[in-house]
Amino acid sequence: MESLHVYFVVADISGYTRFIRTPRLAAIHAEHIVNTLLGSVVGSAHYPLRLHKIEGDALAFYAEAPDTAEAASDVLGRVRRFFDAFCGTQTDMLAADVCACEACGAVGELRLKVVVHWGEVVRKHLHGFTELAGPEVVLAHRLLKAPVPNREHLLLTPAVPTGADLWPNAACERRSVEVPDFGALEVALCYPGTAPPLEVPHAAAPRRAMAWGMLHLHGALRLLGLRRPRALPGLPSAEAGPGTSAHSSAAGRRRSSG
Repeated sequence: MESLHVYFVVADISGYTRFIRTPRLAAIHAEHIVNTLLGSVVGSAHYPLRLHKIEGDALAFYAEAPDTAEAASDVLGRVRRFFDAFCGTQTDMLAADVCACEACGAVGELRLKVVVHWGEVVRKHLHGFTELAGPEVVLAHRLLKAPVPNREHLLLTPAVPTGADLWPNAACERRSVEVPDFGALEVALCYPGTAPPLEVPHAAAPRRAMAWGMLHLHGALRLLGLRRPRALPGLPSAEAGPGTSAHSSAAGRRRSSG
């Protein structure tokens, strides 16, 4: 075992439990959707952040760095991109011609919330597995359940050094929250939905705009009865029975990158 000081980051999908409580076939689609969204967050994580573990609908990251304003700014810059990646993938899913099952129809209801904390943790090894443990890890997870008015948010504990401008052009506030076994804590909260999106690669911007255009076009065609929904790639159609082969369903959607 060894102790180390880290920024501990937990990214969690808000609305997950209700989202997966769907009929059997839709539940398969729901997990596929959640995996894709989590994958987009992992793909946007860069050094100094390291993926620690996958916890169902949540991801735990850590970064070995000091509690300085410079290090915190670096970590938070990486974390802010989680939201852009999540939202971008969600937009692509909505723009794709997916099936009409309950899960696929509720993709837009999912949100991302992230907790960032700094403190001392213990890294332990057991039978080939590595785990970060200690009260600081527990605190970060407890804060996922903090009473916050907006389901999509970035929460920073007082241990994270922050400047006056936590998130440029986003609505931010400081609020006292009650955490079981830890008492009252003064945290900083930012609401990403109020901020303009981060810059995307030049080639990706037109594709994103086209995706939104296709979303409205497909919606109009469906209302006119001129287009039927298709299944997610590799998954059975919601209109087919559970035994229907995925290869016999309509072709999968095209995804926009960025």
